Amino acid sequence: MKRIRVRMILLYIWLLSFIGPMLVAALFECDILLAGGKADQNSSEFIAVAIMELVTICTIPLALRLFKLPPVARRLASGKDNVLLRWSVLRMLLIGIPVWGNTLFYYFYMNVSFAYMAIIGGLSLLFIYPSKGKCKMEISGEHNETDGCNSKL
Repeated sequence: MKRIRVRMILLYIWLLSFIGPMLVAALFECDILLAGGKADQNSSEFIAVAIMELVTICTIPLALRLFKLPPVARRLASGKDNVLLRWSVLRMLLIGIPVWGNTLFYYFYMNVSFAYMAIIGGLSLLFIYPSKGKCKMEISGEHNETDGCNSKL
């Protein structure tokens, strides 16, 4: 698989994860979709908040550090495009799915905790934008030496 094709697939997933929830929010804000349908269900809201907080708190750091984990870094060092695609899709989904969930839950329950978590996830997506240079860097393994971070943390 060519690297340009891999990058385009990753770019489409990234756009779906980043712009998709914004479009859903626009539909709710323009009253095309009705918000607050579950606002009176306190027990299900509590469970949804607890689960989404745990999911968001666990998946964002994992996704941002995924390529620095030794087993993943070894596989990426092989230089194969399908390996990069597989791990990059996983990384984007680790952040993108909670962003979608938090956005939808915010409009279902009208609880700002979900909005804050969706915003944090959206900002985290900016750190994994699939640029050409980043794709090359992640395959070559140069990110461990040049990013200024201590990879032993």
